[in-house]
Amino acid sequence: MKNPIITLSLLFITHIIHAQTAAQLFVSDTRNISELPSDFRNVARFDFKQKEIIGLPAVNGTYTTMLTVAPWVDATGDLNHQLNFNNDGLFYRNGLNGSGWSAWSKIVLSEPSNRIVVNAGQSAIILKPAQQDHTYMEFYARTSTPDIRSAWFGYGARGTNNLQITNEISGGPISIITNNGNVGIDTTTPKEKLSVNGNIRAKEIKVEAENWPDYVFEPSYTPMPLSELESYVFKNKHLPGVPTAKEIEIDGIELGKLNKMLLKQQEELILHLIEQSKKIDDLMRQIKEQQIEIKAVRAGMNKNVIK
Repeated sequence: MKNPIITLSLLFITHIIHAQTAAQLFVSDTRNISELPSDFRNVARFDFKQKEIIGLPAVNGTYTTMLTVAPWVDATGDLNHQLNFNNDGLFYRNGLNGSGWSAWSKIVLSEPSNRIVVNAGQSAIILKPAQQDHTYMEFYARTSTPDIRSAWFGYGARGTNNLQITNEISGGPISIITNNGNVGIDTTTPKEKLSVNGNIRAKEIKVEAENWPDYVFEPSYTPMPLSELESYVFKNKHLPGVPTAKEIEIDGIELGKLNKMLLKQQEELILHLIEQSKKIDDLMRQIKEQQIEIKAVRAGMNKNVIK
């Protein structure tokens, strides 16, 4: 009677001890062994590896931990997979039985502060389209309606080859970069390298221009006579070479071109003023000569009267 009780007690104690012991996986020390996908068949295995042996990119530390999952005995079971745990994070690669491994790809994880950081010497974030011709990033603000998109940044907007940044809170595109290199702010159809549908404020704008109108002061240049200029202005209601108000309203005007036109008009005005000044000086000289002659005549007349 005692033996069955002792036996049952031992079995019960063994069960308790087994239940309190967690199952463990063994990590193989294959630090110096380089293995191909064909070396793994129908197995899941952990290995202790040196980073140089498995061709990891530049990461901190010397040793890493590898998890290999080979779902089948040959390539008919598709790819074998490897995860590598190291001081810089988590890396992944795969390969078919009978061929080599692919390049390592780093798995981007969020930090404790919920930030996602890509930090490496040649970092890049690649977005592949969910649709045929459109890929984009969406942004959601911390508002009372967090499920409503606040802004987005993407390529192929509205089925085009444009790169667009749009703020959906205030409405309207912030900028559009078209496939011909034009940039638009608050406009989806920029016709110039930079088109702005609104005001621009700057402390300084530098405009490069050619054929600056210094030629006006060349001896061979002759400005339009004032009589002809008067007829032209009263007939056309604008200066020669200057666009009409309607043309500027429709097409705008280039700052460089405007400055050249205004300077040309100002330089021609200077020429007219110089010419008028010469005429005035000549008239003043004639007046003085006439005044001298008049005084002489009057003096002669006075002498005759006295006699």
